[in-house]
Amino acid sequence: DFTQFKHIIDLAGNDGEFLSIVLAQATNAKGTVFDLEPVIEEARKNLAKTSVKDRCGFSIGNFLESVPADGDCYIIKSALDDYNDEDMLKILKNVRKQMKPSTKLLLCEIMLSELNEPDVNTQTDLFLFLLQNGKERTKQEWEQLIEQAYLRINNTIPTSSPFSFIIEVTL
Repeated sequence: DFTQFKHIIDLAGNDGEFLSIVLAQATNAKGTVFDLEPVIEEARKNLAKTSVKDRCGFSIGNFLESVPADGDCYIIKSALDDYNDEDMLKILKNVRKQMKPSTKLLLCEIMLSELNEPDVNTQTDLFLFLLQNGKERTKQEWEQLIEQAYLRINNTIPTSSPFSFIIEVTL
C-alpha cells in the first residue's frame, strides 16, 4: 500500500514505468526517478505520456555515491543483483543516510532458496557473477547485508513472481 507515502523515490528507476504504476495507486504522492543521465532522458520521454507526469520529478545521479533526500519511501527494484556485496553495502548505507525513523526502503528483488537447488535463479546468479560481478542472494545473505548497513528488515512479502520478494527495510 503506497497511499501512506508523500514522496516516493525510485532509485535506479530506469524508464520510470514502475514509478508510474506506483503513483497511479498513490494518488496523493509525488515521485522522483533517480538514475544516470542517459537513463533519465528516456524516463522523461516515457513519463511525459502518463497520467502521473505532473507528480513526477527526475534526479540524475549514481546511488553508489549518494541518493536524493526527502523521500519517505525509497524503492530499488531489480537492480541490486547487478552489484557485489561491497557495492550493495555502499548503496544501502547511502540510502540509510537519507532515511528518517518513519522512512521505508522497499527492495523488490529475487531471493534464492537456501536449499541450493538448481533453478533458473541459481543460473542467473552464475551469469550475473560472470558478467558483472553481481549476484542473487539468499534470505540469510540479504539479512546480513542489511544488518551491516545498520538497517533492519521489517517485513518480507512474496510477490506473484516466483522467488521474487519485497523486502521492507527500516532504520
